[in-house]
Amino acid sequence: MPGSGANKTHAVVEGGSIFIQKLNSSLWAEANEKKILLGQLISMYSELLKTIFKNKRSKHVKDIIAALEVYKTHYSDGMKKAEELLQLAKLPMNDAKIELKAIMELRTVLLEMNKEEVRRKRRSRAQNPRGRPNLSG
Repeated sequence: MPGSGANKTHAVVEGGSIFIQKLNSSLWAEANEKKILLGQLISMYSELLKTIFKNKRSKHVKDIIAALEVYKTHYSDGMKKAEELLQLAKLPMNDAKIELKAIMELRTVLLEMNKEEVRRKRRSRAQNPRGRPNLSG
């Protein structure tokens, strides 16, 4: 029967992981980036458990929700960063006022990008000072 809960469950199970693939993705490799992702996942799990167990919450479920809430406060800075990214993505880039401001800020943004690139190259050289392949794994 189309649209039944069993078919939806089967589709999710067959389709692979929902969150694990994101955690293992190279897009979220750096610790700060992963912290943003984990903050979002923690928030989603907290809401999920609160919704599923709206009326009947065993002590075990209450403990998990409480732990997630503690983690949420620990990862809240990551959530703030994610929210800023979402706000940036929603900017109407065809708005004349935003276009003008963006063009006025372009030089500063490019200078910041250059600083980050120099830092990244320095870290790379510091980890591998003589250009030898890093075989430590």
